[in-house]
Amino acid sequence: FLSNHAWNAVYIDSTWYLMDATWAAGVVSYRGDEFIRRYDDFYFMTPPDQFIRDHYPDELKWTLLDNPPVYREYSHTPYKSSQFVKNRIRTFSPSRGVIEAAVGDEVKIVLNRTDIDTNREEPDPLYTDTLLAQAGKLVNLHPEVAGAKLTYRFPVTSDTVEWINIIYRNELVMRYRLDILRPDSDKQAMRQPPL
Repeated sequence: FLSNHAWNAVYIDSTWYLMDATWAAGVVSYRGDEFIRRYDDFYFMTPPDQFIRDHYPDELKWTLLDNPPVYREYSHTPYKSSQFVKNRIRTFSPSRGVIEAAVGDEVKIVLNRTDIDTNREEPDPLYTDTLLAQAGKLVNLHPEVAGAKLTYRFPVTSDTVEWINIIYRNELVMRYRLDILRPDSDKQAMRQPPL
């Protein structure tokens, strides 16, 4: 889930602000061969409690938070894009970014929003099923919607999928890593059967 790059803290009118001009300018395609210009103002003067969702500095003072999260706690959560905040997602489960499952299991991911605004946006070409399929080892999940609750289900039918992208309003909001347990592994032998 880690990306190692620089961003800025700027001092304006006696206040520090966080900015990431790189991520605000656009993204690299999943194939890694194309830069897609896509302005995202989320990364300019972002509130520190939202910026920390996908930026962890080398020096804790640059979180600009009174109580920054411990790195171990931060590094074990799923990747959350700027759309996670923009879509007002307040809780999610599972809380760990790596999901262990065996072939035959069903992975269930649940998000809860603070509102139930149903306005739909046009599909984002970056996250279409076609483009994601070209990347190979990931799956693109769309939710079952019940009020403010979003439920995503993925039946594990093979051991080829490594990443689960959580899509809401045609935008990537989160990403989990899928660790498929092999029948002969120690983890598989010790796990409880799915309920």
